[in-house]
Amino acid sequence: MLHRPKNHYPATHHPDYNRGLQDLARDALSDPRVRTLADESMIKPYLDTPPDRLQWGHRLRLERVVDLALWLDHHRPELAL
Repeated sequence: MLHRPKNHYPATHHPDYNRGLQDLARDALSDPRVRTLADESMIKPYLDTPPDRLQWGHRLRLERVVDLALWLDHHRPELAL
């Protein structure tokens, strides 16, 4: 570990992670606050992609939706849109 090249963001590429991430993003989008703030039409194609074919950049979008849902749940801000 001391002599290996620096890795800026270690991540798994296992399809089970992708499947779980897709499930979490689906759950996140069931929250009306998340649907108000996230463009569901941009996320939906990645929810329907087979987990073993989900690209890294698509995963990032799903992760941001999950992050947003967790942040909203934790901080409970009052939204006025």
